[in-house]
Amino acid sequence: MAITQKQKVIGGGLVAAIIAFTSPWEGERHVAYKDPVGIWTICMGETQGVRPACA
Repeated sequence: MAITQKQKVIGGGLVAAIIAFTSPWEGERHVAYKDPVGIWTICMGETQGVRPACA
């Protein structure tokens, strides 16, 4: 079953609403850190391609 344009818009709007709602609690870090489950994370939850900073 193909995803319609309407479903894409609704899904994108839902993601934007979730981000807007959770952003005040998430915080924003500009240095890579390990989250509570041990995944390297940066900024507002980006995990793809994140590596620890050089010491």
